[in-house]
Amino acid sequence: MPAPVSPHLSRLGIEREIADAMFPRRGGLVLVAGETGSGRTSILEAAVATAHKGWRTWEDGGLDRGAVMLSEAAGHYPPAPHWPTFPRPMDVGIRIAMRDGQDVICVDGLRGPEAVLQAVKAAGHGHAVIAAVEADTVPGALCLVEAEYAASVPDADRRSARQDLLKVVHMILLQRRLPATGGGQVWTREYVLLGDGLRDTLAGSDASRWEDVIAPHVAAPPGPAEAA
Repeated sequence: MPAPVSPHLSRLGIEREIADAMFPRRGGLVLVAGETGSGRTSILEAAVATAHKGWRTWEDGGLDRGAVMLSEAAGHYPPAPHWPTFPRPMDVGIRIAMRDGQDVICVDGLRGPEAVLQAVKAAGHGHAVIAAVEADTVPGALCLVEAEYAASVPDADRRSARQDLLKVVHMILLQRRLPATGGGQVWTREYVLLGDGLRDTLAGSDASRWEDVIAPHVAAPPGPAEAA
């Protein structure tokens, strides 16, 4: 049986400004952060569905080559014939997606130095890489990925490696699931877009200071989204 089609990002209540920023036109890394059960996987699945429906102008357009969801769990959208759902090492999946020229590579669980290294390479080569990470703050997500990336290079190269990582990070999105008044649940989101000025400041700061550096740049769309 075919897998059910995942909803468009707008059907999940993802705000327009966030969805538009999720697909960097010249490639880049988007981190989707949150704790277990916060809906990170749902966002990635919807990003793939949105990309297939056309991400260049939001409602219209289309991909030059394609979009794919990489997951170590079976059954995620889309069930493309050349992307079987059996588990595979994530770094291998990213390399195959790069080889196949996928425009959008969604990574459901970016962890481990080799996987992070491949994600950064893909983003640097013009792919939009949207990756889920388990973190409960925006700077925490960046610090987590920075530590993994630093572990993939020799100690002497870690300063330049940090700069290479920051060059490709385009946006960090954090989603939280909270109890709603009167029962039910709501989702709240906050995000930061990394412009050149913020990148330069982060590159010149120790990671222990990143929370203070990033905090003034974090935006929160108005109003939480009620759970369906």
